[in-house]
Amino acid sequence: MLSSGEVLVAHRVGGFKTQRWFGFFIEDQETALVRARHARDDKPGQPANSWGMIDNDTSRFADSGYGDWVELPGGDVYFVNYIVDTAPIDRPQIRGYRITRDELLSPTRALHLRFSAPEYRRGKVAGQAGWVRQRPELWRTTEWLEDIDYGPLGNYVVIDGEQMTGSRNRGGNEEVVRLDVGPYDLDREEVELSIVHRGRQRVAIVRLADQAAHTIVELRSDEVYDQLWARDNRGVPYPSDITVGDGWWRTGVRVSSGRVELRSAPAGDDPGSAGAPWATLIADDTYPHHSALAALVIALGDAGGFYIDEIAIAHHLAVRSRPT
Repeated sequence: MLSSGEVLVAHRVGGFKTQRWFGFFIEDQETALVRARHARDDKPGQPANSWGMIDNDTSRFADSGYGDWVELPGGDVYFVNYIVDTAPIDRPQIRGYRITRDELLSPTRALHLRFSAPEYRRGKVAGQAGWVRQRPELWRTTEWLEDIDYGPLGNYVVIDGEQMTGSRNRGGNEEVVRLDVGPYDLDREEVELSIVHRGRQRVAIVRLADQAAHTIVELRSDEVYDQLWARDNRGVPYPSDITVGDGWWRTGVRVSSGRVELRSAPAGDDPGSAGAPWATLIADDTYPHHSALAALVIALGDAGGFYIDEIAIAHHLAVRSRPT
C-alpha cells in the first residue's frame, strides 16, 4: 500500500509471448476488496483506479517480470523490473523507473502531436511521452513487412520541418519507432485515432498495437497497392479507392470492442464528412478481439515521400458486452 492508502500492483502484462510489457494497476482499498473477474471490471473514472504500461521487452527471447516498487519520501514511486530487452541473452538486466504520483493516477491518455524536432529520442526507455527506436527485425514475428524483398532499408525516421517522414538514404541502420499510448481498455472504451498524411513511400506503415505488441490494424501508403490500404493481424489486405498524392488526407481509425473502422477525407474537409468506412474489421473466429490499444508503431523509409503532419487520439467510455 502507498502512504495515501491506495493499493499498487506492478506486474507483467501480455502473458508468455514475445514483446512483453511491464505495467501497474492502482486502486483504492474499497475497490481492491471487491471480487472481480479481472481488474478492468472495476468502475472507471475514480481518481484512485488507474493502470498503465511502464516498459516492454523487445528481445526475441523476451523474459520480463519479478517487478517490485518502493515509495520515495516525496511521493514518487521507484519500480524495478527483471528484463532481457537489449542485454545479451544470458545477461538479463535489472532496470529501474521513477514515476510520479500524478503519472500513476493520471497516465497520459489524450494525445495531440504536431511534430517539431526532436519529438523522439534514442534509447530503450525514452519515456511514455517520447518515441523510442526499434530494430525492424524485432517486429518480424508480428509481420510488419510483407514477404517481399524491399532490399536494405537503411533509413531513419526523421522530422522534416514540422512533419515526420522517412529518409531516402540506403545502407544505414534499419529502424522503426514506437510511441506508447493510453493504454486504452477496448472492453469499455472507444478510441479514435486521427492521422494527417500525404504521399507514398516504399515503406510507409502506421500500426496500432495491443498490450502484447500484436497488430490490431495497420494503415499503409506504400508500393504494395497504388491506393491507400489497411492490413489486419492475419495479413488480410483492405484496399481503398483513394489514390494519395501531394494533397493532405485525414484518416480516422475508430477502435472499439471487436470492431475497427477506417475513414479518410481531404484534410481540409469537416472530419464528420468522411462518409462510410472504406475498411471495417469485426472480431470473429478469424479476427480476434483485442483487449487494449497500447502503442503506435511507425515504419518509414526508402524511395518516395510519405509525410505525417499530425496525430491525435480521443477516447470515451462505451459500455458494451464483449462479442461472443
